[in-house]
Amino acid sequence: MNGIQTQAPALTSIGEWHWDSQSDQFELTLKTENCPTAQAPSCNKVDDFLEMMTSGSKHQLLECCESVLEHGQKQTYGTCLSMPDGSVYYTLMCIDREAEHNIRTVMYSLIDVPRGKQFASMFEAVFNNTHHGVVICDDKTRIIAANKYVTDSTGYQLHELIGQSTNIFNAGKHNGLFFQELWSEIRTNGFWIGNLLTKTKSGEVFPQELTIQKISTESGKHFYLGFSLNLANRLYRIVDRESGGIELLTQLPSEKVFKSTLVNSVTQVVNFKGPIVVAFTPSFDEDNLLTERKELSAVLAKQDDKYLTGYFGNNIFALSIPAFDCSDANVVQLVASHIQQAFGRIKKQVQGNLFKRIVSGKIGVSIFGVDTDNPKLLIPHALQAMLVHSTSKNRSVNFYDAKIHQSIKRRELLENTVRNAVLSKSLEVKFQPIVCTSTWKIAKFECLCRFPEVNGQTFETQEMIRVTEELNLVHELDRCIAVKAINHLPELQDIFGEDLAVSTNFSLCTQLSVKEVMVGIGDLIRQSGIAPTHITVELTESAYFGSGQNEENTNPLQQLRDSGVSIAIDDFGTGYSSFAYLTGKNFDFLKIDKEFVMNLSVGNREYYIVKMIVELAHILGVKVIAEGVEKLSDIKILTELKVDFLQGYYFSQPVSMNDIMAANAYMENITALKPYTVTSGESANLASIVNRNIPKLEPNLSMSYVKSLFEVSDIEMVAIVDSGQCVGVIDREIYNLHASPTLGTEIEKRSDLEILRRRLVQVMRKPQHLVKLDTPVAKAVEWLKNKKPFPWVVLDQNDHFIGLIGKGEIMDFFSSQYIDID
Repeated sequence: MNGIQTQAPALTSIGEWHWDSQSDQFELTLKTENCPTAQAPSCNKVDDFLEMMTSGSKHQLLECCESVLEHGQKQTYGTCLSMPDGSVYYTLMCIDREAEHNIRTVMYSLIDVPRGKQFASMFEAVFNNTHHGVVICDDKTRIIAANKYVTDSTGYQLHELIGQSTNIFNAGKHNGLFFQELWSEIRTNGFWIGNLLTKTKSGEVFPQELTIQKISTESGKHFYLGFSLNLANRLYRIVDRESGGIELLTQLPSEKVFKSTLVNSVTQVVNFKGPIVVAFTPSFDEDNLLTERKELSAVLAKQDDKYLTGYFGNNIFALSIPAFDCSDANVVQLVASHIQQAFGRIKKQVQGNLFKRIVSGKIGVSIFGVDTDNPKLLIPHALQAMLVHSTSKNRSVNFYDAKIHQSIKRRELLENTVRNAVLSKSLEVKFQPIVCTSTWKIAKFECLCRFPEVNGQTFETQEMIRVTEELNLVHELDRCIAVKAINHLPELQDIFGEDLAVSTNFSLCTQLSVKEVMVGIGDLIRQSGIAPTHITVELTESAYFGSGQNEENTNPLQQLRDSGVSIAIDDFGTGYSSFAYLTGKNFDFLKIDKEFVMNLSVGNREYYIVKMIVELAHILGVKVIAEGVEKLSDIKILTELKVDFLQGYYFSQPVSMNDIMAANAYMENITALKPYTVTSGESANLASIVNRNIPKLEPNLSMSYVKSLFEVSDIEMVAIVDSGQCVGVIDREIYNLHASPTLGTEIEKRSDLEILRRRLVQVMRKPQHLVKLDTPVAKAVEWLKNKKPFPWVVLDQNDHFIGLIGKGEIMDFFSSQYIDID
């Protein structure tokens, strides 16, 4: 190198030996001057010399000699020689043929194996190295020793490992066949080299490179020596490398394991389709490829057990979605729904822009029972669909089935229409009046979206909205409609009155968080200059309750309400929410879906559902809007049920701004509506709860009156009233606090009688919570949450005592309304 001549270090001969293999004559000559620590052995036969070597080395040396005699080619062999005095030399033997049956071997000392402290120093340097883990096990794979590299990597203390089986490191990822093959190779070859996943004390899993060497002593004992290298910071070394059915970086099942599990799980069921196999390759950031791949893999590994996940190499992931019942619905819609649901779970768990990289990559889909009845073809079909993925930048999913491809072709038309309309803001706003049942005036307009025609073809709005949500353009659509509606509000107020409001829809089915949506709405309203009290934001029930009622979501929603904006829950009753959600009261209006109004008649199922919704809403101070009102008979029933607002074709179809006066045409027949006017303020108040039959006693009466009342009835409390004013309350708790245990018994004392002579004014508890009779029941929920002390003293408008509300009255009332007040 660079002109400098290098030379291997000279070898020092420590002797030679000659062997006649035919006569077995053997002669050993040892140069003691070159191995002064060794005592010359007495060797007259080759077997004497072989005794200085281990069993394994003996056989290998004899094989070398046989090969040299047969072929005449010189060979070298390295082995340890144990001298009679205990000294050990690692020796290089150069074996050559002297004659037909004669061997001449020159021995060179490579290492004079040290003893005592020198050997200890050498052993510790190797064992306690800082770059590889070392574990020594007995023949039962119980740990005898492990170095610091191992304890640092796994999180165990050394004393926690000694005596434990190496199964303590088993990550549970590799299948049984993997370990069977591992030990088979060790039994056959004496060692195993490979990669596997290891579990730490805390349960974390990391990849490592491992060598296992079997060691057998002359006494017949067996040990296993393991050398390991933690690859957690060397992920590039395990990319797309499979071990035991698991890809080491992603820790997901390989294609072979995924396919085997999938095929074994598929069963044919009537009216069921699936499973759905989705193959996808995300458009990872090249600079963060391994990190993003590992993050996605961790999320996939945590999916529900009903989902099967895998990794096929080359950035190709797979997801199997369980079979589904398609007897009552469109297969395409169900497939889309199940795929969206599965990817929606992934979306909630990944960080940053990773989900965008997933859906912007290539995605292929195959469906059992649709494009194939052979489960073995599901993976090839999904991969083929992925690889022939559409060149459209906005096309995210490709199906293998031809019929579904036709549906997708139509879908492309819908997507392009949506995209063009939203981005060019060419959407049209239609206004449908919402009429107040106490005045029959238009209280507000719901602002509805309509898409422009394309070559004379019109589109169904709800289908287009779903497509918009799937394209993640729904927030832009909502903002576009809201801006147009708010811009028209001053003109609408000039026509219908300054109190008129507009109601505009916002979807939560977007990649934006609830907080981001709500903050965006607030910013839009502030920028418009319109008073927030004239704006209602409608959210669908499924999206609202599905977003999760937690502090992160409810805080921005409440902040929007605090600014004056009203919140309405659209299509209430069609989703999956529990009525218990109502007690959260983070909204102002409930809109009953037209599904419950279309077939409404007194006493039928829909009637009682609407009745319950209205009663619960009014108890909690929430106004109710009924949609889909088309007949006067609908109005009659709905107003009898005290619905606050009505909306539907009876009053007006959605109209454009140019035809806005048509929205008021129903007023020409106002006389037909007058009989059904709902009197304002008929919502439930404390009159529905108060106990008016509470005994009233004057404050100067004695405790004996209370004793008599409590003994002859099951009343829980009495009111102390003076000149129509409640000045105090005595309940059984207060009475028992003052009465002695012997009062009224055979051993009654004079002091007990003194208690009965006490004036009630001396014993009573002063009222702590005074409330008005006409207070809405919704306030009771708030008082319960604020832990206002019982009993509550109820007064009329002139502050005269009416009655008491105790814990019992509250529990009875709310349980009768099916409301959970916890």
